[in-house]
Amino acid sequence: MEITGLFKNFPGSADTIGQGMAPPKSGEAEEVRDTKLRKACGDFEAMLLNQLMQTMRKSVPEGGLFGDSFAGDLYQTMQDEAVARQLAEGQGAGLGEILYRQLSGDHRSSGVITSKGER
Repeated sequence: MEITGLFKNFPGSADTIGQGMAPPKSGEAEEVRDTKLRKACGDFEAMLLNQLMQTMRKSVPEGGLFGDSFAGDLYQTMQDEAVARQLAEGQGAGLGEILYRQLSGDHRSSGVITSKGER
């Protein structure tokens, strides 16, 4: 039994590579990578800010407007997530931008003074 032609028309097989799908141009690929990296850095900043807000909320005494209930806890968690997302979408704390520059290799000065006093 011969199986050499079994995967002949299967997408990604050696016979179909380069047919119908041109690889993205390097500029397009770089732009897509850049967009995905920027979004991932923003999402990471939002997650970090959310954790910070949850930790800060634990330091506040219980009670208040909603009392101690599952619904109140759920509402506060959702509110913390929304506020963290809004903060990160704007200028945020700057963590997402710093992380993006570090990961992308873009080390331009942003006006931030380093620990050595350099810009």
